Amino acid sequence: MSELAKIAVTDEDELRVVAVGGEVDASNADEVGSAALDSFPNSARGLILDLRELSYVDSAGIAFLFDAGERLGRRGQTLVLVVTPGAAFRRALEVTEIDAITPIFPTLEAARAHVLPKGDERTA
Repeated sequence: MSELAKIAVTDEDELRVVAVGGEVDASNADEVGSAALDSFPNSARGLILDLRELSYVDSAGIAFLFDAGERLGRRGQTLVLVVTPGAAFRRALEVTEIDAITPIFPTLEAARAHVLPKGDERTA
């Protein structure tokens, strides 16, 4: 039996980090989406989906990524993915050209720096 997704949500500074491990498919893509986006504050600069522990994603999971990127973009917020270069599903992301909607970084630190660049403070 395949492993379902494990989700951990952390709100920090002006962003939300959602770590997703295991597998995302049609049976749980909505649950992952709800965990990531439900009660996502309008004041947040962006959302980082940390997919370094994800082993599998199907078309429903990729559709969620596109939907989330477009939804956040309309709100002036950023979606960033963290995916290791050797991830088994990376080719699926490249083929679908998800990077046209959201940037992909190999580390969480690089993703944070993209969303919250140093010296780029919001004015009150």
